[in-house]
Amino acid sequence: IPVKLNYFIPLMMMIMMMNWMSLTPYIFSVSPHGLVIFMMAFPLWLSTEVARTKSNLSKRISEMLPTRTPFFLIPLMIPVELVSLMIRPFTLTLRLSINIMAGSLITTL
Repeated sequence: IPVKLNYFIPLMMMIMMMNWMSLTPYIFSVSPHGLVIFMMAFPLWLSTEVARTKSNLSKRISEMLPTRTPFFLIPLMIPVELVSLMIRPFTLTLRLSINIMAGSLITTL
């Protein structure tokens, strides 16, 4: 087994077991809870962002400025882009947990 798969196989097994538990009557699924999703997804997101930043810092900073940005907006654009980058895991966690919860509720009706 390649080394990279050693991290994903237990994660996928855990998700599969949580989803199988949700099929048991009177047991609510653990997987739609936002904290569970966030705790699994945040380290993966953070590691990719750190790796991208380490590989080419100047390119990452240049990605935060759209082309032809007016000069007076440049000091404002970088903090706005940083905030949007930092809230991305929270918004994606919220969207995923709401969609999973809605699907679970629809299948129980």
